[in-house]
Amino acid sequence: MSLASLSRMEAKLLLPTYERPPILFVRGRGVYLWDSRGQRVVVAERIDSDSTQEIQETKAATGRRKEVHAHA
Repeated sequence: MSLASLSRMEAKLLLPTYERPPILFVRGRGVYLWDSRGQRVVVAERIDSDSTQEIQETKAATGRRKEVHAHA
């Protein structure tokens, strides 16, 4: 699948609520994704135990998950 064909499919199926980035991920491994040009992107970082506990406490208190951005 090419980026152009993906864009055409998205235009037919998805609401145009925001502009989507012109990127096509073709493979992934662990916390990495690679785009169709071979560039590697980190999609997740290690979450330390304090952040994990904060997520659990927030979820228990509110019934919702809190987004936490942790830096390794």
